[in-house]
Amino acid sequence: MRYGIAFRLKMLDNRIRRAMDARTRIHESGLTPQQTLVIRYLSEHADRDVFQRDFETEFRITRATISNTLSLMEKRGLIRRESVEQDARLKKLTLTEQGRAVHARAVAAINEINDCLESALTPEEKEALLRSLDKMENALNQRTEDGV
Repeated sequence: MRYGIAFRLKMLDNRIRRAMDARTRIHESGLTPQQTLVIRYLSEHADRDVFQRDFETEFRITRATISNTLSLMEKRGLIRRESVEQDARLKKLTLTEQGRAVHARAVAAINEINDCLESALTPEEKEALLRSLDKMENALNQRTEDGV
């Protein structure tokens, strides 16, 4: 039986999550894959203010999902929420020393999985896949905007 694209992508996503989870939990004392991505994003954008809405947009997740993730990370001492001068309601997010300390090891786990996936493709196949994924995402975005 041949499954559809959405099903196959979901199964691959599940497999990637399990692989990331195994590596990050072993290497990062219990970080979830999503927490690892948050740490990476904060580290890569340390030159500007980052807010919760940036994660909602970048990772295409709900406010509730990222709020729960950030709250857990704050409790664990990985991130800090700081008020901004122009609007006390806004809280910029920064890595703590502990968060910065785990960054390099977390990135190594992500890179290991990405390298494994990319090694299965030729450069041409990789480019074709990325173009196809962009097309599928755009199609879903269009449908969502149209209320479907």
